[in-house]
Amino acid sequence: MTLRGTESQAKTRLLLTLWEMSSIETEIKKSDLTRRLQRKGEKAADYQPIFST
Repeated sequence: MTLRGTESQAKTRLLLTLWEMSSIETEIKKSDLTRRLQRKGEKAADYQPIFST
């Protein structure tokens, strides 16, 4: 599978999710973040290139 939308949209969703989660939790696990980011039809592996940049 691939990301739905563009890579820049995925990066924006990543940053917004991190911002939201940081107001609730002090430590954010990658698995929790990925679970929140994934949309229907996407896999965690689709976000690996974004995490490595």
